[in-house]
This record gives sequence, C-alpha cells and structure tokens, in this order.
Amino acid sequence: MIATLAMMAALVAAFFWIIFLQWKLTRTTKRLSKVDQRLHSARLTLTATKEANEALTMETEFFKGVLFDVARGEAHVWIEGDELRAARKSAGNTSVH
Repeated sequence: MIATLAMMAALVAAFFWIIFLQWKLTRTTKRLSKVDQRLHSARLTLTATKEANEALTMETEFFKGVLFDVARGEAHVWIEGDELRAARKSAGNTSVH
C-alpha cells in the first residue's frame, strides 16, 4: 500500500512537472516569436536604409560630376523654378539644352 502511494505521488509530481515544462516552453516560444518579428523588422529597416544610402551615393556622384564640369568651364548651372538645371557648353561656348 505504501509503495502504491509512493508511486501515485511520483506520478502526480511528474504530471505537474510536465505541465510546468510545457508552460515554460510555450512562454519561451512566444518570446522567440516576438524576437523573430523584431529581427525581421530590423532587417527591413536595414535594407531600406542601405537602398536609400546607395541612391544618395549615386546622386552625390552625379552632382560631383556636374560641379567638376562647372569648375572646368565645360557646363553652366542655373535655377529654373524650383529645379536646378545644368547644361554642357559646346565647343563654341554656346549652351546646349
């Protein structure tokens, strides 16, 4: 009889231990899911930032080329409305539009 009670107590303890471990696993899985979502969001932000940086780099290189052309006297720049315009000069110093 005592052996039966001891076995029942061990089974009840094992039952509660399994429930506790399952609860812990569920909680950890939810945390991991949230971390994965944040990581995905950070990756999207990083990708967008990288693309914006590449576009700004290309635009900067373009304007650098325009400024060098202006400095060498091969082009001139003016503002028309809200836009910056640039044109290369031909061999005869006439503006080409």
